[in-house]
Amino acid sequence: MDIMLTGQLAPVSSSFCDRVSQHHRIIASSADINQSYIGEIYKSFNYDVNSEAFSRLFNVYSISTVIYFANRPELGNNAMEQLDQLDKVLSLCAANDVKQFVFVSSTYIYNGLTEVDESTEVNPKDNEGILLWSCEKLCDYYAKNKGISIVTIHAPCMFGR
Repeated sequence: MDIMLTGQLAPVSSSFCDRVSQHHRIIASSADINQSYIGEIYKSFNYDVNSEAFSRLFNVYSISTVIYFANRPELGNNAMEQLDQLDKVLSLCAANDVKQFVFVSSTYIYNGLTEVDESTEVNPKDNEGILLWSCEKLCDYYAKNKGISIVTIHAPCMFGR
């Protein structure tokens, strides 16, 4: 079975991909993918999630898990657009029997705190944080109503090489 990486892949490091590809076949697709930085993966595509080409990947490959890297609000990315893109990916997962989904979010929803745990209260500091939290709530909806096993990771930063 294949693992798909999508979302904001520009900051995803080759060391991360190299490690995962030791045990799984990785398919990566994103409009911002950096082919020279992504590392050793099976296939990579420069497809926007709203494109027909992206949708076809679910038919061509045996995708069992999708790892979606959220846009980093602190980098000034468009969080509203991300909510639509995440919904599209989750909808494709539900329609194509993808059973596992990992949403790599950010500690930004905790007002930028870097040391958080499950008991830390969500406290977005601006509309970007609220929209990121809305993405997490959208994941909760798909988990409850579509039977997708979803894990959310709150990474304080993304780095690589």
